[in-house]
Amino acid sequence: MHQSGIPDDFDADWDVDLGDFADFEFCHRDPPGFLFPCLMKFDLDGNDQIDINDYAEFQQSMLGP
Repeated sequence: MHQSGIPDDFDADWDVDLGDFADFEFCHRDPPGFLFPCLMKFDLDGNDQIDINDYAEFQQSMLGP
């Protein structure tokens, strides 16, 4: 849970949008993909990598209920 209280709202602007996706996309690339700040922010399943599973979880948040 992030500052806004909304899961996957990485920029704390009270919604999950393209701004959050841009951050996710940047961190998904190598080599930045495995930097500690990226892992803290986007490793949504806690397996120490940013992968398709994290993207799937993020995508669900972006699409909404």
